[in-house]
Amino acid sequence: MAGAPAQELIRGKTRINDLGLLSHAGGSNVNLSISQSLQYAVTGSFTTFFNWQKTGEVNNLFLLQDLKYNSLFDDNGIVKISNTFTHNLGVQFIPDSITVLKADDNVITTRVEVALSKLQRI
Repeated sequence: MAGAPAQELIRGKTRINDLGLLSHAGGSNVNLSISQSLQYAVTGSFTTFFNWQKTGEVNNLFLLQDLKYNSLFDDNGIVKISNTFTHNLGVQFIPDSITVLKADDNVITTRVEVALSKLQRI
């Protein structure tokens, strides 16, 4: 559009047109922050016993994976949205005995804060 003032914010595949609509005082300045973080860890251990008195050689293998993803949307005023996703999965293997699977544990936590005034948030 010729002659029409427009502002855009592009973050990844997220696009917000006309940032003036998000301004709290009706002005054109908007403070907006979007942040993300990812943590991943794999832990493993192997134990073996030689000359074990009870059943001979005993081996034990243990693997565990942890994944945590955080995201935050904050307009530094009225709305703040945070998400956390946590995933845990593990396995323990004892040859010639049992295999134990740690439950696939998935947790999603979402928190939404809305400011009613400068001193009150829900």
